[in-house]
Amino acid sequence: MSRESLLTYARSQLGYIEQPVNRTKYGRQFGEDGVFWCMIFVWCCFENSDNHGLVLKTDSTRALFHAAQRGDLRMQWLRPSLQPLPGDLVEFDMGGPEPVNHIGIVERRLPDGQLVCIEGNTGGRGPSGERNGGMVARKLRNPRAVVNFVRPNFGSTGKLAMPSAPPFPDRIIQRGDDGLMVKRIQARLNVIAKGKHGVLDGKPLPVGGHFGPKTESVVKVFQQHRNLEVDGKVGRQTWGRLFP
Repeated sequence: MSRESLLTYARSQLGYIEQPVNRTKYGRQFGEDGVFWCMIFVWCCFENSDNHGLVLKTDSTRALFHAAQRGDLRMQWLRPSLQPLPGDLVEFDMGGPEPVNHIGIVERRLPDGQLVCIEGNTGGRGPSGERNGGMVARKLRNPRAVVNFVRPNFGSTGKLAMPSAPPFPDRIIQRGDDGLMVKRIQARLNVIAKGKHGVLDGKPLPVGGHFGPKTESVVKVFQQHRNLEVDGKVGRQTWGRLFP
């Protein structure tokens, strides 16, 4: 169990887009699809990163709010004035049912107090857009929207690591490859293009972990726009521009 494994999985999901309406792989795993899924996404991040059972299984941010206040699962409810740690959860009031109506995973806190978060069922207008954008995205949040933080019980094994660019895997990733590195590339390309690739008729790149012709085409466009060698392969230079 660790904060780093939680954040690594959450980052690998960046760029994932729901199927209409509110239908996601997270909902299918949770057992309740077609509903608002910001809290379901958080639960799946824990379950899929070897952090099983550290947060309440619920689709409701309000249920988590009250469970943390009670100390269920040894979770801690923290005031918004406290400084969160990477991997803590942040609950927001964005104009929905009180007291909270949206949630994210804290990636880091900036010197000016703003929070960089990874969130599901979000999107909106740019990095500070509101919830209900239908995708997994990295968001910049004003602390004024924060109602509380929730600190899961990672225990003594919960390592802290500030987010950094993933290291180049020391091999060229190209058409025919499969795995987590391919997922990271696909998700990052979706984030950069805001889920809309002209070469794919304005559609997002599927984040399935297989480097096929669609991924190769999108990589070529990325390379062309950044004056890189246009070969459709992710070598060290292309990786460095994808993950600066």
